[in-house]
Amino acid sequence: MTIVQKIVSDLEKAIQKGSLSQGDALPSLATLQNNYSVSRDTGIRVYKNLKARGIAVPVHGKGYFLQNRSITTKINLFLLLDSLSSYKDTLVKNVSEAVSEKGKYRIYFHHHNEELFYRLIEEANENYTHYAISPYPNSSLVQKALQLLPNKKVTLLDRRDGIPGPFNFIGQDFKKDVYDGLVKLSHRIRYYSKFIFVFRNPSHHPQELKIGFQKFCIQTAIDYEIVSKVAQKSIRPGTAFLVIDDEDLAAVVTTTTQMDHELGKDIGLVSYNETILKKIVGNGITTISTDFAQMGKLLVSKLGSSKPYNIHNGSMVKERKSI
Repeated sequence: MTIVQKIVSDLEKAIQKGSLSQGDALPSLATLQNNYSVSRDTGIRVYKNLKARGIAVPVHGKGYFLQNRSITTKINLFLLLDSLSSYKDTLVKNVSEAVSEKGKYRIYFHHHNEELFYRLIEEANENYTHYAISPYPNSSLVQKALQLLPNKKVTLLDRRDGIPGPFNFIGQDFKKDVYDGLVKLSHRIRYYSKFIFVFRNPSHHPQELKIGFQKFCIQTAIDYEIVSKVAQKSIRPGTAFLVIDDEDLAAVVTTTTQMDHELGKDIGLVSYNETILKKIVGNGITTISTDFAQMGKLLVSKLGSSKPYNIHNGSMVKERKSI
Protein backbone atom coordinates (compact mmCIF):
# COMPACT_ATOMS: atom_id res chain seq x y z
CA MET A 1 0.00 0.00 0.00
CA THR A 2 1.39 3.40 -1.00
CA ILE A 3 1.37 6.35 1.40
CA VAL A 4 -1.43 7.95 -0.61
CA GLN A 5 -3.52 4.76 -0.32
CA LYS A 6 -2.75 4.63 3.42
CA ILE A 7 -3.96 8.18 4.03
CA VAL A 8 -7.05 7.65 1.87
CA SER A 9 -7.81 4.46 3.82
CA ASP A 10 -7.49 6.29 7.15
CA LEU A 11 -9.87 9.01 5.99
CA GLU A 12 -12.34 6.39 4.76
CA LYS A 13 -12.26 4.68 8.15
CA ALA A 14 -13.00 8.00 9.85
CA ILE A 15 -15.98 8.49 7.53
CA GLN A 16 -17.21 4.94 8.22
CA LYS A 17 -16.99 5.41 11.99
CA GLY A 18 -19.02 8.59 11.77
CA SER A 19 -16.16 10.83 12.86
CA LEU A 20 -16.84 12.83 9.70
CA SER A 21 -20.33 13.73 8.50
CA GLN A 22 -21.47 15.04 5.14
CA GLY A 23 -20.53 18.72 4.86
CA ASP A 24 -17.74 18.51 7.41
CA ALA A 25 -14.33 19.94 6.64
CA LEU A 26 -11.66 17.34 5.98
CA PRO A 27 -8.17 17.69 7.49
CA SER A 28 -6.18 20.45 5.83
CA LEU A 29 -3.20 19.75 3.60
CA ALA A 30 -0.95 21.11 6.36
CA THR A 31 -2.49 18.66 8.82
CA LEU A 32 -1.88 15.74 6.46
CA GLN A 33 1.72 16.89 5.98
CA ASN A 34 2.36 17.05 9.73
CA ASN A 35 0.50 13.86 10.71
CA TYR A 36 2.02 11.67 8.01
CA SER A 37 5.33 13.48 7.34
CA VAL A 38 4.52 13.79 3.65
CA SER A 39 4.89 16.52 1.06
CA ARG A 40 2.16 18.90 -0.02
CA ASP A 41 2.04 17.13 -3.41
CA THR A 42 1.23 13.85 -1.66
CA GLY A 43 -1.61 15.51 0.24
CA ILE A 44 -2.95 16.93 -3.01
CA ARG A 45 -2.90 13.43 -4.55
CA VAL A 46 -4.95 12.16 -1.59
CA TYR A 47 -7.64 14.75 -2.17
CA LYS A 48 -7.57 14.29 -5.92
CA ASN A 49 -8.42 10.63 -5.26
CA LEU A 50 -11.37 11.55 -3.05
CA LYS A 51 -12.49 14.32 -5.37
CA ALA A 52 -12.44 12.08 -8.45
CA ARG A 53 -14.59 9.53 -6.62
CA GLY A 54 -17.11 12.19 -5.67
CA ILE A 55 -16.35 11.88 -1.95
CA ALA A 56 -14.65 15.25 -1.36
CA VAL A 57 -15.30 18.65 -2.88
CA PRO A 58 -12.90 21.63 -2.78
CA VAL A 59 -14.12 25.03 -1.58
CA HIS A 60 -11.88 27.87 -2.71
CA GLY A 61 -9.88 29.30 0.16
CA LYS A 62 -11.36 26.91 2.72
CA GLY A 63 -10.09 23.43 1.84
CA TYR A 64 -11.89 20.17 1.16
CA PHE A 65 -15.26 19.11 2.51
CA LEU A 66 -17.03 15.75 2.70
CA GLN A 67 -19.54 15.57 -0.14
CA ASN A 68 -20.51 11.89 -0.10
CA ARG A 69 -20.12 9.32 2.70
CA SER A 70 -20.32 6.40 0.23
CA ILE A 71 -16.68 5.33 0.28
CA THR A 72 -17.44 2.18 -1.73
CA THR A 73 -17.29 4.26 -4.90
CA LYS A 74 -14.22 3.00 -6.76
CA ILE A 75 -15.36 4.10 -10.23
CA ASN A 76 -16.73 7.52 -11.03
CA LEU A 77 -17.04 7.41 -14.82
CA PHE A 78 -17.32 10.37 -17.16
CA LEU A 79 -19.06 9.06 -20.30
CA LEU A 80 -19.03 11.38 -23.31
CA LEU A 81 -20.88 10.25 -26.46
CA ASP A 82 -21.73 12.02 -29.70
CA SER A 83 -25.51 11.61 -29.33
CA LEU A 84 -28.06 9.17 -27.95
CA SER A 85 -29.40 6.78 -30.59
CA SER A 86 -31.27 3.55 -30.04
CA TYR A 87 -28.10 1.48 -30.44
CA LYS A 88 -26.06 3.80 -28.19
CA ASP A 89 -28.87 3.43 -25.66
CA THR A 90 -28.01 -0.28 -25.55
CA LEU A 91 -24.41 0.65 -24.80
CA VAL A 92 -25.42 3.06 -22.02
CA LYS A 93 -27.78 0.57 -20.37
CA ASN A 94 -25.03 -2.04 -20.19
CA VAL A 95 -22.53 0.47 -18.84
CA SER A 96 -25.08 1.47 -16.19
CA GLU A 97 -25.76 -2.12 -15.14
CA ALA A 98 -22.08 -3.10 -15.02
CA VAL A 99 -20.83 0.02 -13.24
CA SER A 100 -23.55 -0.03 -10.55
CA GLU A 101 -21.61 -2.69 -8.62
CA LYS A 102 -18.42 -0.61 -8.57
CA GLY A 103 -19.55 2.99 -8.53
CA LYS A 104 -21.39 5.47 -10.69
CA TYR A 105 -21.28 7.37 -13.98
CA ARG A 106 -22.50 10.57 -15.59
CA ILE A 107 -23.28 10.84 -19.27
CA TYR A 108 -22.84 13.82 -21.59
CA PHE A 109 -23.24 14.41 -25.35
CA HIS A 110 -21.08 16.63 -27.56
CA HIS A 111 -23.18 16.45 -30.78
CA HIS A 112 -19.98 16.89 -32.85
CA ASN A 113 -19.60 20.43 -31.52
CA GLU A 114 -15.91 20.97 -30.86
CA GLU A 115 -16.38 23.92 -28.48
CA LEU A 116 -18.86 21.89 -26.43
CA PHE A 117 -16.52 18.89 -26.55
CA TYR A 118 -13.65 20.96 -25.16
CA ARG A 119 -15.74 22.65 -22.46
CA LEU A 120 -17.22 19.40 -21.16
CA ILE A 121 -13.79 17.78 -20.86
CA GLU A 122 -12.24 20.89 -19.33
CA GLU A 123 -14.95 20.92 -16.66
CA ALA A 124 -14.66 17.16 -16.07
CA ASN A 125 -10.88 17.13 -15.64
CA GLU A 126 -9.87 15.78 -12.18
CA ASN A 127 -13.52 15.26 -11.19
CA TYR A 128 -13.72 11.60 -12.26
CA THR A 129 -11.71 8.43 -11.84
CA HIS A 130 -12.13 7.35 -15.47
CA TYR A 131 -13.11 8.88 -18.80
CA ALA A 132 -14.80 7.06 -21.72
CA ILE A 133 -15.07 9.29 -24.76
CA SER A 134 -16.34 8.95 -28.32
CA PRO A 135 -14.22 11.40 -30.35
CA TYR A 136 -14.48 12.54 -33.96
CA PRO A 137 -11.83 13.43 -36.56
CA ASN A 138 -10.46 16.58 -38.16
CA SER A 139 -10.63 18.79 -35.10
CA SER A 140 -7.53 20.16 -33.40
CA LEU A 141 -9.72 21.28 -30.49
CA VAL A 142 -10.87 17.70 -29.87
CA GLN A 143 -7.26 16.56 -29.69
CA LYS A 144 -6.35 19.51 -27.48
CA ALA A 145 -9.18 18.65 -25.09
CA LEU A 146 -8.07 15.02 -24.78
CA GLN A 147 -4.56 16.16 -23.86
CA LEU A 148 -6.01 17.75 -20.70
CA LEU A 149 -6.76 14.30 -19.30
CA PRO A 150 -4.37 11.66 -17.92
CA ASN A 151 -3.82 9.12 -20.73
CA LYS A 152 -4.12 6.06 -18.51
CA LYS A 153 -7.60 7.06 -17.34
CA VAL A 154 -9.00 7.68 -20.83
CA THR A 155 -10.72 5.09 -23.03
CA LEU A 156 -11.63 6.11 -26.57
CA LEU A 157 -14.96 4.42 -27.06
CA ASP A 158 -16.55 3.01 -30.24
CA ARG A 159 -14.25 4.94 -32.62
CA ARG A 160 -10.66 6.12 -32.60
CA ASP A 161 -10.65 8.47 -35.62
CA GLY A 162 -6.87 8.63 -35.85
CA ILE A 163 -6.56 10.40 -32.48
CA PRO A 164 -2.86 10.33 -31.53
CA GLY A 165 -1.58 9.42 -28.10
CA PRO A 166 -1.40 6.25 -26.00
CA PHE A 167 -5.09 6.19 -25.10
CA ASN A 168 -6.90 2.95 -24.35
CA PHE A 169 -9.47 1.92 -26.94
CA ILE A 170 -12.57 -0.29 -27.13
CA GLY A 171 -14.57 -0.04 -30.33
CA GLN A 172 -15.09 -0.79 -33.97
CA ASP A 173 -12.76 -1.32 -36.88
CA PHE A 174 -15.18 0.16 -39.39
CA LYS A 175 -13.35 -0.79 -42.58
CA LYS A 176 -12.95 -4.41 -41.46
CA ASP A 177 -16.39 -4.71 -39.89
CA VAL A 178 -18.38 -3.53 -42.89
CA TYR A 179 -16.21 -5.55 -45.29
CA ASP A 180 -16.50 -8.76 -43.22
CA GLY A 181 -20.24 -8.26 -42.85
CA LEU A 182 -20.76 -7.83 -46.58
CA VAL A 183 -18.65 -10.92 -47.29
CA LYS A 184 -20.98 -12.92 -45.05
CA LEU A 185 -23.92 -11.55 -47.04
CA SER A 186 -22.29 -11.92 -50.46
CA HIS A 187 -24.51 -14.89 -51.39
CA ARG A 188 -27.50 -12.58 -51.06
CA ILE A 189 -25.93 -9.41 -52.47
CA ARG A 190 -24.87 -11.19 -55.70
CA TYR A 191 -28.57 -11.63 -56.51
CA TYR A 192 -28.65 -7.89 -57.37
CA SER A 193 -27.04 -6.13 -60.33
CA LYS A 194 -26.15 -2.93 -58.45
CA PHE A 195 -25.20 -2.08 -54.86
CA ILE A 196 -25.66 1.49 -53.58
CA PHE A 197 -24.21 2.84 -50.33
CA VAL A 198 -26.12 5.85 -48.99
CA PHE A 199 -23.49 7.88 -47.13
CA ARG A 200 -24.62 11.39 -46.32
CA ASN A 201 -22.47 14.39 -47.17
CA PRO A 202 -21.53 16.03 -44.90
CA SER A 203 -21.51 13.16 -42.43
CA HIS A 204 -19.97 12.40 -39.07
CA HIS A 205 -19.91 8.69 -39.83
CA PRO A 206 -16.41 7.16 -40.19
CA GLN A 207 -15.02 7.41 -43.71
CA GLU A 208 -13.54 3.90 -43.27
CA LEU A 209 -17.01 2.52 -43.94
CA LYS A 210 -16.78 3.69 -47.54
CA ILE A 211 -13.36 2.09 -47.95
CA GLY A 212 -14.62 -1.27 -46.67
CA PHE A 213 -17.68 -1.06 -48.92
CA GLN A 214 -15.59 -0.27 -52.01
CA LYS A 215 -13.15 -3.08 -51.23
CA PHE A 216 -16.00 -5.59 -51.10
CA CYS A 217 -17.62 -4.37 -54.32
CA ILE A 218 -14.35 -4.36 -56.26
CA GLN A 219 -13.40 -7.84 -55.08
CA THR A 220 -16.83 -9.26 -55.91
CA ALA A 221 -17.00 -7.35 -59.23
CA ILE A 222 -20.40 -5.86 -58.42
CA ASP A 223 -21.50 -2.55 -59.92
CA TYR A 224 -21.62 -0.04 -57.07
CA GLU A 225 -22.19 3.59 -56.25
CA ILE A 226 -21.86 5.81 -53.18
CA VAL A 227 -24.52 8.51 -52.96
CA SER A 228 -25.41 11.17 -50.38
CA LYS A 229 -29.18 10.62 -50.45
CA VAL A 230 -31.82 8.16 -51.62
CA ALA A 231 -33.14 9.13 -55.04
CA GLN A 232 -36.51 7.69 -56.05
CA LYS A 233 -35.23 6.90 -59.53
CA SER A 234 -32.51 4.67 -58.03
CA ILE A 235 -35.08 2.40 -56.39
CA ARG A 236 -35.63 -0.03 -59.20
CA PRO A 237 -35.64 -3.82 -59.38
CA GLY A 238 -32.20 -5.40 -59.18
CA THR A 239 -30.77 -2.78 -56.82
CA ALA A 240 -29.56 -3.32 -53.26
CA PHE A 241 -28.84 -0.58 -50.70
CA LEU A 242 -26.56 -0.22 -47.71
CA VAL A 243 -27.76 2.54 -45.37
CA ILE A 244 -26.64 3.97 -42.03
CA ASP A 245 -29.19 6.62 -41.10
CA ASP A 246 -32.73 5.61 -40.17
CA GLU A 247 -34.13 8.34 -42.43
CA ASP A 248 -32.53 6.65 -45.43
CA LEU A 249 -33.77 3.26 -44.29
CA ALA A 250 -37.30 4.65 -44.06
CA ALA A 251 -36.97 6.25 -47.51
CA VAL A 252 -35.97 2.95 -49.14
CA VAL A 253 -38.70 0.94 -47.39
CA THR A 254 -41.44 3.53 -48.04
CA THR A 255 -40.56 4.15 -51.68
CA THR A 256 -40.23 0.43 -52.37
CA THR A 257 -43.75 -0.12 -51.02
CA GLN A 258 -45.20 2.87 -52.90
CA MET A 259 -43.74 1.60 -56.18
CA ASP A 260 -45.19 -1.89 -55.58
CA HIS A 261 -41.73 -3.46 -55.46
CA GLU A 262 -41.00 -6.26 -53.02
CA LEU A 263 -38.35 -5.63 -50.37
CA GLY A 264 -35.98 -8.56 -50.17
CA LYS A 265 -36.66 -9.58 -53.74
CA ASP A 266 -36.89 -6.64 -56.17
CA ILE A 267 -35.02 -4.32 -53.81
CA GLY A 268 -32.35 -5.39 -51.32
CA LEU A 269 -31.58 -3.52 -48.10
CA VAL A 270 -28.82 -3.81 -45.50
CA SER A 271 -28.61 -1.43 -42.55
CA TYR A 272 -25.54 -0.61 -40.44
CA ASN A 273 -26.15 -0.77 -36.65
CA GLU A 274 -28.65 -3.14 -35.06
CA THR A 275 -31.75 -1.83 -33.27
CA ILE A 276 -34.85 -3.52 -31.91
CA LEU A 277 -37.15 -1.96 -34.52
CA LYS A 278 -35.11 -3.40 -37.40
CA LYS A 279 -36.33 -6.83 -36.37
CA ILE A 280 -39.86 -5.91 -37.45
CA VAL A 281 -39.62 -3.05 -40.01
CA GLY A 282 -40.29 -4.35 -43.52
CA ASN A 283 -40.68 -7.89 -42.11
CA GLY A 284 -37.11 -7.65 -40.81
CA ILE A 285 -34.08 -5.60 -41.88
CA THR A 286 -30.72 -7.33 -42.34
CA THR A 287 -28.05 -5.58 -40.29
CA ILE A 288 -24.30 -5.38 -39.82
CA SER A 289 -23.48 -4.14 -36.37
CA THR A 290 -21.04 -4.16 -33.53
CA ASP A 291 -22.31 -5.62 -30.25
CA PHE A 292 -23.03 -2.49 -28.22
CA ALA A 293 -24.09 -4.50 -25.17
CA GLN A 294 -20.74 -6.25 -25.14
CA MET A 295 -18.92 -2.92 -25.65
CA GLY A 296 -20.53 -1.49 -22.52
CA LYS A 297 -19.65 -4.52 -20.41
CA LEU A 298 -16.08 -4.62 -21.76
CA LEU A 299 -15.57 -0.96 -20.93
CA VAL A 300 -16.50 -1.36 -17.28
CA SER A 301 -14.50 -4.59 -16.92
CA LYS A 302 -11.36 -2.80 -18.13
CA LEU A 303 -11.65 0.34 -16.01
CA GLY A 304 -8.81 0.40 -13.53
CA SER A 305 -6.68 -2.00 -15.53
CA SER A 306 -2.99 -1.39 -14.98
CA LYS A 307 -2.20 -2.58 -18.51
CA PRO A 308 -3.06 -0.56 -21.65
CA TYR A 309 -5.66 -2.10 -23.95
CA ASN A 310 -6.67 -1.79 -27.58
CA ILE A 311 -9.75 -3.94 -28.12
CA HIS A 312 -11.63 -4.49 -31.36
CA ASN A 313 -15.26 -5.02 -30.40
CA GLY A 314 -16.27 -7.47 -33.12
CA SER A 315 -19.22 -7.14 -35.48
CA MET A 316 -22.13 -9.46 -36.21
CA VAL A 317 -24.59 -9.98 -39.03
CA LYS A 318 -28.32 -10.45 -38.53
CA GLU A 319 -29.77 -11.98 -41.72
CA ARG A 320 -33.43 -11.08 -42.27
CA LYS A 321 -35.87 -10.81 -45.15
CA SER A 322 -34.79 -7.40 -46.52
CA ILE A 323 -32.16 -8.88 -48.84
